[in-house]
Parts: sequence; structure tokens; C-alpha cells
Amino acid sequence: PTDGEVIVANTAIRHLDEGKMAEWRGRSMGIIFQFFQLLPTLSIIENVMIPMDLAGMYGMGERYGRAQQLLAQVGLADAADKYPATVSAGHQQRAAIARALANDPPILVADEPTGNLDTRAAERVFELFETLVAAGKTILMVTHDSELAQRVPRVVTIADGLIVSDVRRNAECGMRNGECGMGNG
Repeated sequence: PTDGEVIVANTAIRHLDEGKMAEWRGRSMGIIFQFFQLLPTLSIIENVMIPMDLAGMYGMGERYGRAQQLLAQVGLADAADKYPATVSAGHQQRAAIARALANDPPILVADEPTGNLDTRAAERVFELFETLVAAGKTILMVTHDSELAQRVPRVVTIADGLIVSDVRRNAECGMRNGECGMGNG
């Protein structure tokens, strides 16, 4: 960056060296990639355990149980021992979400999380996000899906690297700029 400051949970992340940034990211942020980024030679459950291993989170004996719990949360308990190539895109996306949740980060960043999914799978992913937000997670989602964007309490539109609009609405009533109260945002 050439100017400004990024402060997340009282941490000025711009001033962290590469090692501290990796540590902060591993504990504070879960990333859900558009094309899943699951390692093909590892089972679904092994993919979910990777962030815990890399960040040194949870004891060795706890990691497998935590991964099982997360897979159950996203509806994939029965796919734990399967490999990414043997499950649908919707299953892969939910596995990627479970992996992003592995270290219980307060922030999730999702890059086009429903872009490669059919309508039904996309709806299940969005419903899962709504559950996570209700449980206190912050989700920053990048999407080109205007219908999906209409369902969230805040939409920031960026064009050519600049913010062109920032609209807040109450998620329950769909009203703009707090006309019937503010939702999470």
C-alpha cells in the first residue's frame, strides 16, 4: 500500500513482517477460494486439518475430531474419507468452507463462493453463511451475483479499485440505510 492503514481487531496488519502476517492470517482469517484449492492427493478430512497443522492450532489428538465436527456442520460427514475429485463441486465448496473454519477464525473471506455451483448447492452455501454470521462470524464475500448481494446487510461496490457505493440495509426487511433498523454489518 502507498497510503492508509488496515487495522483488524486492534492489529495494524500493515506493520507485520511476513512471518507474523502468516501467523495472524492463520489464526484470524479463513479463506474460501473460488476454485476450492483442495489438495487432490489428500482426503476431504485431511484437507480440513491442514490449517490446524500449519498454525499449530489444537492438539494433535483434537484435530481429527474437530475436522469431523466441521464436516458435519457443513453436511459432509459422510464424505470425510473421499478425495476431492470423487465428490461434486458443491461438496468441494463445502469442504473448502470447513477448511476455512478449521482454526475458528473471526473473519472469513469468500471469493465467488457460489460462482461454480448449481442453484441448489449455492443456496445451501449461502444458508450456511447466514448461520455463521448469526453465530458471530464476519464474512467478506466477493460476488458478481447481484441477486445474492441483495440478501446481505451491506454491499460495497468497487470499480477500477475505487469504492463507488456503500449500501447498508437491514437484512430482515431489505430496507436501505437502516430505515427499519440495522442488521449485522
